[in-house]
Amino acid sequence: MKKLIGMILFVSITVNAQFPACHFQWGDETCGLTFDDTNLTAEVKAVIRDDVGLIFSRIPTNVSTYIITNDVRYTAGLTGINGLLYYPENFAFGTYKNINGFRCFDIETDVSSKYLEAIALTNRHKVAVATVPTFLTQLESMRPGITTTNAYVHCFWMMKEERVFTLTDFGRHPEWITEGIATAKDKFFFRPSILDFSERTAGENVYLCFYTYMMSRTDRSQYKGMAFTYAQGAWRFFNPME
Repeated sequence: MKKLIGMILFVSITVNAQFPACHFQWGDETCGLTFDDTNLTAEVKAVIRDDVGLIFSRIPTNVSTYIITNDVRYTAGLTGINGLLYYPENFAFGTYKNINGFRCFDIETDVSSKYLEAIALTNRHKVAVATVPTFLTQLESMRPGITTTNAYVHCFWMMKEERVFTLTDFGRHPEWITEGIATAKDKFFFRPSILDFSERTAGENVYLCFYTYMMSRTDRSQYKGMAFTYAQGAWRFFNPME
């Protein structure tokens, strides 16, 4: 019995050792991460790993392909061949190395530096960041007859005037409210990467914001970029061009 247990442990350790030290799942595939910055702590690497996993979860494997790159350091790159391939502006991923049969995406020093800045930013706004998933789920759950007009209108923020929208702000287009509620069930929002967060100043106040995409559940070619800000204790749409 002792000999059998020892064999099982040996096999288990051998199999696990084949995985990259830092890895995440993309569909059915296990992918690894390598880091150019050797001074990153294990905690920071774990945050980056989880965030990279989130970013890749936005990209269905059946609408992506690997192509050869011009960079001799890497085997190939990742590109979208159908619909939206979205990842944060500060995250220049897409190239990987083959290591022990695994695709290992490289996190270059400038990318990990952006991650360090993003970790510091989101740590300053932990309460707001923690409520994002619930907020987006609530938007996706809006339904006619359940979601009130006021509830929808109050999801919008006038950054220039630092106030919540009112019915008057919709002017001659009150139908936009009913249309927004009616079509919510057909849309979903990408959950933001920590690299999607930023701060914006209006008046004397600093607002936490993030940018993401709203996409059709049935047609990935139908999508729209959306900006949100945390104001008066809640997340709200806002116009980043204000």
